[in-house]
Amino acid sequence: MNPTIITGWIAEVLLFFNFATCLITPWAQRKIEQCDGRKCELHPLCEYHKPIVILSIIAIIVHVVVARL
Repeated sequence: MNPTIITGWIAEVLLFFNFATCLITPWAQRKIEQCDGRKCELHPLCEYHKPIVILSIIAIIVHVVVARL
């Protein structure tokens, strides 16, 4: 597998999670439980949207640059 295919798959997976955590999707408001031993907190999936967007943009830029080489 060449680097273009690998970076394309990485970008595709990140874009899927980008859509999955978007506020317009009905499941994005579901809460996941995170426990640190003593206390547990509930966090909605949409909290992870912004970091995934940033990673998606970086992955697309890297994919385009690698494809042009």
